[in-house]
Amino acid sequence: MISVMRRGPTGSTPDTSAVATTWSKELIVQIRRILAALGATAVIMTINACGGDEPTPAAGNGGGLSYDKVASLTNERLMKDPDCPIGKWDDNSTGLDEAFRSDGKFFKQFDCYKTADASLPHRVQQAIYVEFTNAERAKAYAQEQSILYPTLLVGSTVVVAGSGLEATDMKAYLSAVQAVAGGAGEILG
Repeated sequence: MISVMRRGPTGSTPDTSAVATTWSKELIVQIRRILAALGATAVIMTINACGGDEPTPAAGNGGGLSYDKVASLTNERLMKDPDCPIGKWDDNSTGLDEAFRSDGKFFKQFDCYKTADASLPHRVQQAIYVEFTNAERAKAYAQEQSILYPTLLVGSTVVVAGSGLEATDMKAYLSAVQAVAGGAGEILG
């Protein structure tokens, strides 16, 4: 830092107010960065604490959206519906339309079961999470899905909300997913 000198009645004295102002601004910026990081860490820890025994996801590439965040929120929201007392995530990639399978690098679907020992889902694909190899294919898939279902597009990641849970507002669910992604993305449909 450069010290500024000023002349006064007693001679030259350093002007420490300029140095203090610069130091204060730098300190405030650093404190803000630390607080932002702590806040983000607290949100992530809260989201992870709400989760159950979900499979380990591939690295998310949809901005602030990841499978962990979606899985946790989906379990919390959808399993409150009477038609979804038990929800399970599955990696059955046949749930992804054939035209998009080669571009999907990570796929999970959330199915609802009436009982723990049921072999067939009561409600299929009430949520779909797909990470694509590129944003263009993700957008094409999201646009196609949004004709029938509310869909969230965040970068190269798509979350599709099903239509089989009458007691659950699926657009509100997707808005909550968008919120855990830091407000990123666009809801279609």
